[in-house]
Amino acid sequence: MTISQISEIMDKDHSTVYRHMKKLEKAGFVEVCGEKTDKRFPEMVYRRTSETFILMPDSDDIAKDQMNYELRKDSLEMCLKLLEKGGFEGVYTEENIKELTDFMVDLSDETVDFLEENSGDMNFNSYAFHVFEIIMLMLRVNRDEEFRKKVEEVVSIFQDL
Repeated sequence: MTISQISEIMDKDHSTVYRHMKKLEKAGFVEVCGEKTDKRFPEMVYRRTSETFILMPDSDDIAKDQMNYELRKDSLEMCLKLLEKGGFEGVYTEENIKELTDFMVDLSDETVDFLEENSGDMNFNSYAFHVFEIIMLMLRVNRDEEFRKKVEEVVSIFQDL
């Protein structure tokens, strides 16, 4: 969207929207993705940098961990329901949801920790994060016997389907 479009939708003047967009861009929430010429004046086109933003500035780590857990759980429930609907009967159980959620949250936490320590100023979008998470999973399965056993345990959920 352009500054003009946002300004019109929000019923705010251009300078206010421009100032806020620059702050959002500096914080990494939006980015310039092109330029559009409207009424002979070029305008920058902005887009968000992520599918979802979860803003909890004054929350403690426990609240953030719980939010992460619930988001993963909701996503896994949806995936297991889809598998069940597609003919994989018996996959959608509370036990499977809990085991998969615990595993995915641990994997996600380890991936985030690794990225925080090593990514420097690289900007990972949600797709790149998930690709990296899969790569980390494959590397750990290959290198870590204990982790491999945990993966085998989790994968056994799908054994009789």
